[in-house]
Amino acid sequence: MFFSVPESRAFLNLGFVAHQTLYSSHASAPVIQQTIIDRYAELFLHNPADYIKHNGNNWFTVKGNATPAVLAAHLRHEIVIGLSPLKDGTIRWLALDFDAHNGESYSEISADLLAIVAALRRAGIQCHPEASGRGFHVWIFFAVPVRPNFIPALKQFVGNRCEVYAGKTRIRIPMGVYQKDRSRFCGFLDHSLTEIPDQFEYLKNIKPTKPDQIVALNHLPPQGPAAVKTKITVHSWYRNKPATATPKKDGRQVDRENLLFHFEIQPFINNRFSSVPNLKHRLVLYLGFALQLTAKETVNLRVRDLSENGSELKVAAPRCKAKTYLITDWAASIFRGLSEGKAPNVLVFQEGRKNFRERSVQKILQRFFESTLRG
Repeated sequence: MFFSVPESRAFLNLGFVAHQTLYSSHASAPVIQQTIIDRYAELFLHNPADYIKHNGNNWFTVKGNATPAVLAAHLRHEIVIGLSPLKDGTIRWLALDFDAHNGESYSEISADLLAIVAALRRAGIQCHPEASGRGFHVWIFFAVPVRPNFIPALKQFVGNRCEVYAGKTRIRIPMGVYQKDRSRFCGFLDHSLTEIPDQFEYLKNIKPTKPDQIVALNHLPPQGPAAVKTKITVHSWYRNKPATATPKKDGRQVDRENLLFHFEIQPFINNRFSSVPNLKHRLVLYLGFALQLTAKETVNLRVRDLSENGSELKVAAPRCKAKTYLITDWAASIFRGLSEGKAPNVLVFQEGRKNFRERSVQKILQRFFESTLRG
């Protein structure tokens, strides 16, 4: 559940003050005990190879391994480095990056962070937010190296409001200074986005997450983007509609012209799928609203696109690699039912020689969406 508007503003006000003032206590380099360096290396040094370093203007790659001595220099604010989480197909940590890539305000980024972190923690995932100059990072750790097969479930859950770092791309690690302004400390934050006073004690008590807890996100409604503005791309049936015909729910407007939904429509819609008696329509709604497939992607799904274990759905993308989505058990069950007796290359929604048209998919989405708005 997202924060209400008054609660969000209270948190954001606290966070904004903290974000502007939390660096002053770290103006001088801290004294680092060896036990802290060892713990930091245990958490972050899964892949030490070819780390990145900032020279005050740009990042550059250092050919060689980051050592505990390099990490200590980072913690003493003498250098700023970044690491990659992936080594030999496994990770010990991953990061979510909340940043102003499209000109979002600090309040918007903060609201997204608070909502996503709260949802992940409700799912039992240990999240560790950190200040990151223009935005925030959220760190998730694992007790042993794990294969990141669960990343599609995580990306589907958090939406497109943050980037997930779980591959070869390097990212600045926490408890150092911001590369573009070294008077600014990038430390771990509490639930109100205030810097945690004893960073080293917090580091020692970081708890790992079990990969199964991230896999289980596949069975929960997507939570992102947060309640600031949610863009649903499949609703082309709103084009050229007059702006005066804007529907409302609970006094909150829906901007049809820009397809921006200023309330928590996504979880609200997902919770009503079970009320649709037509199983084919129910699957169309799931694909459109939960996975946010376009009408064209939906009608072109084939029997072979569902994995043998029924947990993954591959969606063909023109001129690029197919996208893979983790899907819920009930959606996979409907998919199998529609596929029964059909060859692997046959379209799932095809009946005889007749297939769903894109416009039919759009009408199903439109009718359900508008009936949901009317309550």
